[in-house]
Amino acid sequence: ELGTGTQRQSVRTSTYTAQPMAIELPLRGRTRAKATVSAVAETPGIVDEVHVTKGRKVAIGDPLCTLDQGTRAAAVTQAQAGLEQARAALAQAEADAEINAELRSKGIAAPNTARQADVAVTAARAAITSAQAGLDNAQAELDRTEIIAKVAGVVQDPIAVAGAMLAQGQPCATIVQLDPMVFIGQVPESRIRLARLGLDATINTVTGQSVVGKVTYISSTADTATRSFPVEIELPNEDG
Repeated sequence: ELGTGTQRQSVRTSTYTAQPMAIELPLRGRTRAKATVSAVAETPGIVDEVHVTKGRKVAIGDPLCTLDQGTRAAAVTQAQAGLEQARAALAQAEADAEINAELRSKGIAAPNTARQADVAVTAARAAITSAQAGLDNAQAELDRTEIIAKVAGVVQDPIAVAGAMLAQGQPCATIVQLDPMVFIGQVPESRIRLARLGLDATINTVTGQSVVGKVTYISSTADTATRSFPVEIELPNEDG
């Protein structure tokens, strides 16, 4: 209880809500393409046509070079004929097996002839599997004469020329993947504890643009000369 001479005092309270704070960590660095990919020939052949030029943007699946088909188209036709023959042989084997079963049910054919009929059907089915594999291989080899872009980007040198012979593994064209771009910077040793994979990062370019990306790589070791840690930040670059 308050005494008669005691004055009442007012108390003010304030409620504070925790708010996330941005970590400001100025970095200097440079940007580079995410990857440079060589579109190589998967089969040897003479270049019939080149569909791209240096500096052209390409999407995944765009044609880059066409190689001479040689005998590959004929090989596909031959494999298709082989598959049809195998299917016909299976149909005949199955028909023979049905006739054999009917003859055995009437006592005309010997019981031990059933196994011979079953073996013939099994062999015919195996022949179809082999013929289908041969057709698939022949078609895949024909498809390899069309070299397409596996990534989106901008075409750069080296580019093959029509009439040139490409060995297996030689490039038809080189594609620079520009979306996303990668910013490479250095974090001082004293601030590396603030860096985390997946953190949002804002990059201000020399052209005055601000681009938001994410930290995708932090080196586990520091540069011996600068005592700083290399980091990489992926930046969207839809305009390529």
